[in-house]
Amino acid sequence: MFPSTAFHPGGFTLIELMVTLSVLAILAAAAIPNFSSFLHHSRMTSESSRLSSDIETARSEAARRNATVSLCPTADGTSCTDDWSKRRIIFVDAGNDGQIGAGDEVIRNSDAPTARTSITASNIPSGTVVRFRSFGTSTPPNAAWQFCESGSSSDGLMVSLTGSGRASARQVPCNAS
Repeated sequence: MFPSTAFHPGGFTLIELMVTLSVLAILAAAAIPNFSSFLHHSRMTSESSRLSSDIETARSEAARRNATVSLCPTADGTSCTDDWSKRRIIFVDAGNDGQIGAGDEVIRNSDAPTARTSITASNIPSGTVVRFRSFGTSTPPNAAWQFCESGSSSDGLMVSLTGSGRASARQVPCNAS
């Protein structure tokens, strides 16, 4: 006898495979914009949270040590710059001059923000240093940093510093650059 022609192997037909792949492609096309938005928001939240953490560390160290503690961006780890897209350094400012001197103790060197992150500081008269006094207040009292993603018009985040030295973040519009 001949084997039965009704035997079906456990595979898919070409039509079933094409329909499944089409459905997956449609779902992926719908998910990609949401995923891009999620990644953008995650990057901005991460970067702004790192600055907020640096601010809180500087503030608490000033109170703990009963001394002035400064926070500034640095390119080389030994001097302050006005480019807040560089890594940041927190140090005990023994000379109270806003510069890292021989007698100043470095508390933390942060990692540099990602290259795609644009950080614009405002309300910092010197452009470089934020100081925290031993009772927690900051100079300047109303500093702010805007975090945007280069080349993106999606909203970014603004970290604002109050006179009491506390940081808060809020969503702000960004312009593509």
